[in-house]
Amino acid sequence: MTAKRNDNIPPQDVLDRLFTYDPITGDLRWKRRTVDFFTDNRFHTAEMQCAVWNKRHAGDIAFRISNSGYRQGAIFGKPVSAHRVVWKLIFGTDAVIIDHINGNRADNRLENLRECTSQENMRNQRRRFDSKSGVCGVTWNKGVGKWQAQIKVNGKNIYLGIHESIEDASDAYQKAKLEYGFHRLHGEGQEIRGLA
Repeated sequence: MTAKRNDNIPPQDVLDRLFTYDPITGDLRWKRRTVDFFTDNRFHTAEMQCAVWNKRHAGDIAFRISNSGYRQGAIFGKPVSAHRVVWKLIFGTDAVIIDHINGNRADNRLENLRECTSQENMRNQRRRFDSKSGVCGVTWNKGVGKWQAQIKVNGKNIYLGIHESIEDASDAYQKAKLEYGFHRLHGEGQEIRGLA
């Protein structure tokens, strides 16, 4: 059985003891830990483990940017994503889906995070990094030698016509994007992966 996204995130009161959150940068930093977070083992006392941990980590930015572009790491050896930790630290609840509004998955400023539905999240995707036309929803139709526009809504492609110029095809896509309730940033810029 696969663990749910939020299963590994401790309660809000524990998070408050573990992290400081900077709302301007969106960074989580490790706080100094107290000895009660550690237990004696056959090699080291809890006090020694606590001192070593604090020397190595206290004050550092928590988590690293993964290949997928999210800040990820572990709390007590269990994998977590920073945006989910931020959400629970601030609101005390687990969100099912959290969207990074500007598309930068490492930007965990509260103003850049929103709880949303799967559909709303999909309607705020950046232009794919492998886009050949460089314009979301626009492709070159070799058969007619013109630009074709289309948009995907609820899993179905909606044809938006053949156009003489890439600009006209893009305009058709932009109008459809608003008509179908997509986020204003959907398809803008390139999908951000692994960037801070």
